[in-house]
Amino acid sequence: MSGAQRRLFTYLLLAYLFAAAIDLATLAAVTIVWGFLRMWSVTAAALLSAVISRESPIDYLKQWFKVSKHSLLCYLSAPLLVYLALGVYALIAAPFGLFECNASEIIASQLQAVRIAKALASLAVFQHLLMGLFRLYR
Repeated sequence: MSGAQRRLFTYLLLAYLFAAAIDLATLAAVTIVWGFLRMWSVTAAALLSAVISRESPIDYLKQWFKVSKHSLLCYLSAPLLVYLALGVYALIAAPFGLFECNASEIIASQLQAVRIAKALASLAVFQHLLMGLFRLYR
C-alpha cells in the first residue's frame, strides 16, 4: 500500500468513524427526548380529557397522587419480610450448621484495626441492615 493509499484509507476510516459516532450520539439524544415525551403523552391525554369534560385538572391530579396510610405502610414494611425470612432461616439452619453469620466478627476485626471498641460491632451490623432497608427507597 502506497503512502497516498494509506492516507486515503486513514481519511475514509476516520470520516466514517466520526460520522458513526455523531449518528449514535444523535440517536441517543433523540431516543431520550422521544422516550420522555412518549412517557408523558398518556398523562397529557388524561389531563386534556379532564379539561374537555369540564373537570378540574388539579383535582384530577390530587386524586392520582392520593396515597393511603395503609398502602404506604405496606410499601415501607415489605422489605422487612426479607429480614423475617432470613431470621426464620437462621433459626432453622443454625442448629444443623447450615447457617453461619460472622458479620459481627468481621466488622469487629475491622473496627479493631482502627482502635474502636468491639461492642460497636453488633451496632454496626444493625446499622448495615437498616441502611439496606433505606437504600431500597432511593
